[in-house]
Amino acid sequence: MEYAGALQSYTLDSGVLSFDPARGILVCREAGEERRKRWVKKLDGVVWVGNIIEDGERYYVACESGEANGQFLAIDRRTGATAWFIPGRSFLQLVYEEGLYIIFVDGSMRHYLLRIDTADGSTLWHHKVDEDLAEYSFRERAITLRYASGKMEVLDPHSGLCAR
Repeated sequence: MEYAGALQSYTLDSGVLSFDPARGILVCREAGEERRKRWVKKLDGVVWVGNIIEDGERYYVACESGEANGQFLAIDRRTGATAWFIPGRSFLQLVYEEGLYIIFVDGSMRHYLLRIDTADGSTLWHHKVDEDLAEYSFRERAITLRYASGKMEVLDPHSGLCAR
């Protein structure tokens, strides 16, 4: 996996984050016209940032360092300090109704939907996801997973248990 030179930029509600893959540097600037620099962070071994999302306290950064390798970082929005991290690669990152959800691949190439505790990065629940996941939706009382095979699963967003 090689990503030469392309500066990545993410404009979020609370700031603008830019990642330079050539130098492995993540820069956070204030939102607005002045865009003063808030902080700079070195991301060792990261070759690409798959996505950045935020909540009221943190930026969540999906870092890639290979086909199934990477890390998912929770970074303090004000200081740039790493609050916690999960080793491995994530493919979906979503903050939904006070929950943080990611689709994650482990070292054995198994895929899981995880609900993460934003305070400490611990897994509140996990659900194995088939590789042919084609569509997902998050609604008030259900997470619906639809697969290319025709299979459909409906999960309770708080417990991760099959709702139907």
